[in-house]
Amino acid sequence: MLETFKQAVEALVKKQLIMTVVSGTVKEVRDNVLDVSRTDLPDLLDVRFHAIIDEEQANKFKVVPKVGSEVLCAIIENDVSEAFLLACSEVETINVKIGALVFDLQEEGVRITNQGENLKTVLNQFQDGFGALCDEVNKIVVSVGVTPNVPVITQIKQSITDTNKTKLNKILIE
Repeated sequence: MLETFKQAVEALVKKQLIMTVVSGTVKEVRDNVLDVSRTDLPDLLDVRFHAIIDEEQANKFKVVPKVGSEVLCAIIENDVSEAFLLACSEVETINVKIGALVFDLQEEGVRITNQGENLKTVLNQFQDGFGALCDEVNKIVVSVGVTPNVPVITQIKQSITDTNKTKLNKILIE
């Protein structure tokens, strides 16, 4: 009788809970979900990174935990298929997307892209152009009748100051 009463009370309480927070360890990470193992409890499978499912959402902030890190997950209305990530002890990557701007932070480095331009590529092109300009300037010989190759230097300068400046201005703001 006592056990039946206890089960009835637990069922009633579970129906009233809107959200439960549980802890666990990251077992596997996939593109949009992760699996979490829990001590003496079944694993949480397909835990979402966000509470709201909206694949078409233009603006996102996503923290991807490392496999093996400790996490807190929320379970909505006591339905384990409706779990989402709340916090983690170790981060693998952070992804931010606001419109066309994408910012990825990971151990290997930072990737910033906007409007089809990649910051690393633009800066590398700038450095290559600057190097080419320096190569041309190094060819200058001070003597009578010899002048620098002005058209080549002018073309390199325009490429750096116009094309790359436009690309950088698409990516960076003041």
